[in-house]
Amino acid sequence: MIQEPPWNFIRHTVSATNPEGEAVVGPPIHPDWMVIFRCPKGKDDRPRVMTYVNKRLAAMRPAFRTDLADHRDILVLTLWGEDNTPLHYINVYSDQNSTAINWLCDNVEHLPQLQCMAGDFNCHSSVWDP
Repeated sequence: MIQEPPWNFIRHTVSATNPEGEAVVGPPIHPDWMVIFRCPKGKDDRPRVMTYVNKRLAAMRPAFRTDLADHRDILVLTLWGEDNTPLHYINVYSDQNSTAINWLCDNVEHLPQLQCMAGDFNCHSSVWDP
């Protein structure tokens, strides 16, 4: 689970309107890993969370659960365990305005029981960071 993932130029692809081609941008990819992220809805909407799942876990049918959270800063992943038991994981990036934390507080009643929640919560305190 990665927060503030890299989102870079990958290559140019053919274009019907641009003789130089259109830029393809996105996350780093690797043949052994599935990359899961919410597709940007605009130029300034790149995802701030991303999750990589090793392809050896493909039998667990990884599912990106936008039905539970369709948010650029929250990614819900479900893996299916033994007896088809759903295992839910959440990756969170909360900005300086606590956007994701506020969303989670407002929607906690609609989220399933979690196996793990990980992230960059940007919750600073002198108690743990003097």
